Amino acid sequence: MVNEDVPVRRRFTRNLPSGQGVAWFGTAGFANAVGTGIYYPYQLLFFREVLGIPLTTVGVGLTASILVTLPAVVYIGRLVDRYGSRPMLIAASLGRAGAFVGFVVGHGAVLFVALAMLLAICFRADQVASQVLAASAAPRGQSAQWLALTRIVFNAGVGLGAVVAGVALVGGPATYSVLGLAAAACYLVAALCYLPLPVGSRRPVRAAGDPTRPWRHRIYVRLASTHFVMFTALVATEAALPVYLIDNLGWPAWMVGATLAINIVLLVVLQLPVSKVVQRYSPLPVLGLGAALHGALFFALAVAAGPPGATQVVVFLVGMIIYTVGETTASQVLMVLLVHVAPEAERGAYQAFSQTLTGIALGIAPLFVTVLLALSASAVWWTLFGAVLMVGVSMTLLHRRNLPAIRAAWAAQLG
Repeated sequence: MVNEDVPVRRRFTRNLPSGQGVAWFGTAGFANAVGTGIYYPYQLLFFREVLGIPLTTVGVGLTASILVTLPAVVYIGRLVDRYGSRPMLIAASLGRAGAFVGFVVGHGAVLFVALAMLLAICFRADQVASQVLAASAAPRGQSAQWLALTRIVFNAGVGLGAVVAGVALVGGPATYSVLGLAAAACYLVAALCYLPLPVGSRRPVRAAGDPTRPWRHRIYVRLASTHFVMFTALVATEAALPVYLIDNLGWPAWMVGATLAINIVLLVVLQLPVSKVVQRYSPLPVLGLGAALHGALFFALAVAAGPPGATQVVVFLVGMIIYTVGETTASQVLMVLLVHVAPEAERGAYQAFSQTLTGIALGIAPLFVTVLLALSASAVWWTLFGAVLMVGVSMTLLHRRNLPAIRAAWAAQLG
């Protein structure tokens, strides 16, 4: 008897990332993400309760730590290029584990700022090195799947960590210390999981010459700037959506939580299939389409009014689904191009440049949201709607230039 399920299973497994060390790489990324999810949604309350400092001090300290440590990202990228991505990932995970142990056992604002700066540096180091490692450790033709895996485990891990923390916090404020130690344990597990990864032998040697200057690479700057706009839109959406739905449209909190959960589940489910589908097409039109699809949610929110009726909820959910498809599509194309457009021996430095812009986006997005929400309830959504449409048009126009660097980078993911 012929097993008709075999072709289906083969098609499914063909979409999965493969290669030596992929399980360790995915597990390490997942453990890191769970640790982040445990504290990140509750970070203001976490630091206040654990360290015994005012909430305003926490807010100022976190913002300052992100901005002050941004210049260090450039040097992190150079260290990745010089010593490899695996040592940096191990160091970043151990640094975050140590920071959370320090948060739990220490007290005071000075210690908080110092450890918050360590945490910020380690987070950026992880973001830079994980992308470089995915491209270097993946077998030929698998880098797109490994890059997609980084987003899958991040979204799944942060979601699980947030749920675990939410349940644990039913026990009261004393639980925050336990959560801090749990986060430290997750980061320690991640460091151990990176150890077996077979990387380093494929790290190319950089040619002698002038220091790396990614900002002089016009195509890369164009792509990194696009990523900056899209990431700012993402962070702004995460910040503004709960406030807008609850305060302006009168949605109950459980409905807001449910819609955000739908977004996370779809991101996890769609990322790998999307990574295979987009490989068949030219990258810049696909990137432009993905950016424009974000506008469905922004338009739905901008024109929404009144209490949450059935029509409003359905329109919003459809907009959220289209937005998520656009998010997975645009992010996949950008991940591949930002890694492969960069010279192979200098990927760390180039990723660091992109991550510097990402850090700026994290710093300005909350201010952007609060200012626009104060001006008009719908102003933030119309602004984001215009921004993503401009990205869509920009990428379409860039595609018409038929740039060899883009073609070569897109072909590189296929081996």
